[in-house]
Amino acid sequence: SYCWGNPALNLTTTTETLGERQRGIDWSDVPRTIKDAIIITRLMKIRYLWVDALCIVQDDLPDWQEEAADMALVYENATVVISATRAASANDGFIRSCDPSTDRRTYDPNSCHPLLLRGWTLQERLLARRTMHFLNQELVWECRGHFWCECSENNRRHFNAVLKESKVNDRVLVSMWQSIVVDCSHRRLTKVEDTLPALSGVVTKLKSFGMGNFRDGLWEKNLVYFLLWYSEIHREPTNPRRSIGPTWSW
Repeated sequence: SYCWGNPALNLTTTTETLGERQRGIDWSDVPRTIKDAIIITRLMKIRYLWVDALCIVQDDLPDWQEEAADMALVYENATVVISATRAASANDGFIRSCDPSTDRRTYDPNSCHPLLLRGWTLQERLLARRTMHFLNQELVWECRGHFWCECSENNRRHFNAVLKESKVNDRVLVSMWQSIVVDCSHRRLTKVEDTLPALSGVVTKLKSFGMGNFRDGLWEKNLVYFLLWYSEIHREPTNPRRSIGPTWSW
């Protein structure tokens, strides 16, 4: 899980480069963030590493649509997700010394870690069974039920902790979805039309808990309640030609 940064500077697979990628990739051509992920994977003695830019043919729409639909399963079924939380691009890297100038007890990770501001990475974190977060100040471990950091031990329940449950009541599900929408709405996407695709894996999981049918960002079950949303974000009006849903949806 990582930020691409400038796509032109990232190593990707396209229809033109597919054959070249299948023959092999020279180490000198690999961006630093991906190199660091390979190093961590080898240290953990895990054989395979999934990298979206390389594993999806980026300019092949049918391939992208098929793989994007299964992307949630990739993160949910991974042995561990490596989160390059501190890196702003594929060329930044994330294995480096911690910055001692900031007090761990007071810093806000959401304001200084680029990955937490990107739309697609939200469900990557929510669906993962276990994640290693490489932050500026420390290494953080998160799994379904616990959240540990080097500064202190924490025990927090997240969306991914709820996935362990066999049955979840409606109140928890409604509250959970509201929190996810708020988080998603504060994140950035290169393409605004990716808003709902970037949450498709989370939607599938909530359906399995009995949330029912999903319509343009809202759930038919408890629909009247979900229509009571309002915006706390002040932005320029959306260009109507780029509309991605009805006006009653967030």
